[in-house]
Amino acid sequence: MLEEEEAWPQWSYETRMTWTGPGPLGVGSTRAVEMRSGGRVIDEVIAWHPQMHMAFRVNAVSVPTEGASVEEFRIEPTPRGCRLTWTLAHDPKQASLGVKLIGRPVMNAKYRQYMAKLGKYTEQRFGISI
Repeated sequence: MLEEEEAWPQWSYETRMTWTGPGPLGVGSTRAVEMRSGGRVIDEVIAWHPQMHMAFRVNAVSVPTEGASVEEFRIEPTPRGCRLTWTLAHDPKQASLGVKLIGRPVMNAKYRQYMAKLGKYTEQRFGISI
């Protein structure tokens, strides 16, 4: 599911995701992402094990306050379906310590909403919840 362009907008901050490099998908593949905020990013895959593990870093971003960013997704089978571990690291540019401290709980709440939407999406699509 992580490689499916049409799946991401169903649950995440992305309104559109398109793989931009030649196949097959794997380490070094790139994708263009349009976000709900109107921002655009180019990501590069830095870890890839189909249906189990994907990590990417942001190589370019249209929002001047965004800095370095890395995301990792790990999917592990469980007796009832699977478990997704989503790890994020963001370091915004030009943000004061206060802004970073306030932003952390706001972003945490947003990503929890995305996880809830992903759980509903996978349950509807596959009959199991992440």
